[in-house]
Amino acid sequence: MASIYRAPNKRWKATIRKAGFKSRSKTFDKFKEAQQWVKQNESSLEKAGAESVRTLAEVLKKYADEEAARYRSPRTMHTTLRSLGTHLPNISFPEITSQHIAHFRDKRLSAGTSPSTIRKELNLLSKVYDVAQKEWLYPVANRVREVRRPSEAPARTRRPSKAELAAIQAECIRSNNPAIWLMVELAIETGMRQGELLGIKVDDVDLKSRTIHLALTKNGSARDVPLSEKAFSLISNQLEETATSKLFSNWQSGDGFRSTFRRVCHRAGVSGLRFHDFRHEAASRLFEKGLNQFQVAAITGHKSLHSLQRYTHLKAVDLVELL
Repeated sequence: MASIYRAPNKRWKATIRKAGFKSRSKTFDKFKEAQQWVKQNESSLEKAGAESVRTLAEVLKKYADEEAARYRSPRTMHTTLRSLGTHLPNISFPEITSQHIAHFRDKRLSAGTSPSTIRKELNLLSKVYDVAQKEWLYPVANRVREVRRPSEAPARTRRPSKAELAAIQAECIRSNNPAIWLMVELAIETGMRQGELLGIKVDDVDLKSRTIHLALTKNGSARDVPLSEKAFSLISNQLEETATSKLFSNWQSGDGFRSTFRRVCHRAGVSGLRFHDFRHEAASRLFEKGLNQFQVAAITGHKSLHSLQRYTHLKAVDLVELL
């Protein structure tokens, strides 16, 4: 419903109210301008209301088509959208209720899906709702906000033992996989993520300043990683041997590297170890060397100091001496 009236300042104020949408209003000098604005906005709201009756699958596809460019990893976004489309009912988008979403959560939990994965799925669905509401003008409420997220699993604190590292190194030598062991060593020495290591270009390495420049990281910020003596030696040797623009050109993708790493661990008799655990090992070693949280965060790129707490392992007896 639209209304136009003359305000005390002699200007014309137009207001539009429509069920499911936030009211809109604007002030004009001329009555005809107010009429034109009402006509255009009522038309856009009617169009948005008609579009909002799309099925969930259609809305998820629209989101994928229009928002993929905003993601560093569109592939991960598409995978998560497929999961939402598979496990939620494909009904009209406004008809999706909080009960549907709660059932989705419980079904995924009972199937053994990790709480972390489910939280990521719900977070993406919440973004779909927000974009649909604010940018596509769909008259829908964000139903995800009405549903409890599953509790986060305890933070992973797995560290490789000396025996496991020795077994992996021996298997890399036996199977002629020196690049795998080099990746492991650099991950422990620098705290870099798998994707960051695989993405290192020759031009990113500054031997003079003993740093590696990472232009784009997981959290979206650039950072310079300082190299320990061992890391500096490993990088220098690799630079002499590489004939490509990248430091590591053994694998076409992260999936290829992970597959090779899993085979090496299996043959080495090492189970339950992920490559990301070497990043945990690196952070723990930095704390054991006496660095504080801010120094470690500058090296590893953690934006939240809370996420570093698992590595501190502070003991009361150590704090007594400090006090």
